Amino acid sequence: MAVRTLQRIMLSIGTAILLAACDTTEAPKVELAPALKQLETPAQIPEATLYAEHISLSAYQALTDALEQATELESRIVNLLEQPNDENLHLAQDQWRSAYSSYLSSLASTRIPVNDPPEWVQANLSYRDVEALLDSWPIEGGYIDYVPGYALSGIVNDLTLTISAETLLDQHGFSDPSYASVGYHPLEFMLWGEDGLRLATDFDDKKDARADVTHNNSDDTADSHAMEYQNLEDGASNHQRRRNYLLLASQLLQQHLQRLQRRWEPANGYYASVVQATTAEKVLQASLLAGQNLLRNEVLQRRLTDYSSPYSQSTPADVAAVINGLKQLYFPATEGSGLNMLLGDHADLMANWNSSWDNIDTCVVQWHDHLPNEDEARQLCRQRVIELMAVLERSARTLGVKLPANG
Repeated sequence: MAVRTLQRIMLSIGTAILLAACDTTEAPKVELAPALKQLETPAQIPEATLYAEHISLSAYQALTDALEQATELESRIVNLLEQPNDENLHLAQDQWRSAYSSYLSSLASTRIPVNDPPEWVQANLSYRDVEALLDSWPIEGGYIDYVPGYALSGIVNDLTLTISAETLLDQHGFSDPSYASVGYHPLEFMLWGEDGLRLATDFDDKKDARADVTHNNSDDTADSHAMEYQNLEDGASNHQRRRNYLLLASQLLQQHLQRLQRRWEPANGYYASVVQATTAEKVLQASLLAGQNLLRNEVLQRRLTDYSSPYSQSTPADVAAVINGLKQLYFPATEGSGLNMLLGDHADLMANWNSSWDNIDTCVVQWHDHLPNEDEARQLCRQRVIELMAVLERSARTLGVKLPANG
């Protein structure tokens, strides 16, 4: 019965996603973002052509990798729902971490400052809009499912709402950005729970709903809430709703990644066409500007001042993934396409880059291990990221590329 239910859900949602994936506005006017157009264009750099080609392909490949990891996450979730045990829950949790890290690594190449066409902005399909569907945080877990002391909170337990793709999208950011219902972090919450102690049996549709409510609610209202569940039709318990939610959220995640991936598709993607229609020197400038903004705004001002993955307690891994994506973009394993090609004659700068990567790797490990303590380790990581940003800005000056002084 459970397998057939999963198959029906996957078939119906797969069809909906396929239809939704057909963008009708994927070929608008090519235009650079104002932030980039306002900067003076660098002088001609002969080696920049290969670098510009590398940028567009990197974004597409990074999103392809993120999509593959998200697809594998759905597979692990299906296994969990078919056999709700601790092993499958832990495997799904591990895959969530891999999938989210893969997405974060794509930010370095996908945040090239490209101006979204008005049609997308009006239809809430801009890059910022799609990113909000993927990576809104911080979030309120109680908006999604039960939390300690509130056994029947959230969309999962709100019987006035059907668990459907439309519902999840409608409820996303309904009255506050923290009221997120789709994306990586609602999935994180669903897999770990508020306190990181999610039970695999929460996804067992054969488990008695009354016992579950009593377990999660110690006040005198537990029995009355349990009676509410006893009157539900078969398959509509909170456990089944939670199962449906988890699977739907994983499939919607793939849909939103696919939308971004198409925009970077080398032959027809809008973002890729912007890069291809732009001078190589301007693409280089855009890439360095994106890195500067990523380090300043995403890492320093957000992930090093808050907890972006609190339920899995893995925020240090978030920072490591963002930095690793920047390293892969600027210094790819393939020779002759990254900054090493442009800075090869500047041994001191190359040494600074290598030292910065190593220093950040070390401080992230210390942060994860709370050495000497979490606050000091986090502050050390802040200093290391500031040093990395200084190396980036020095490299830009060496190449004759102007960047804003304040990012």
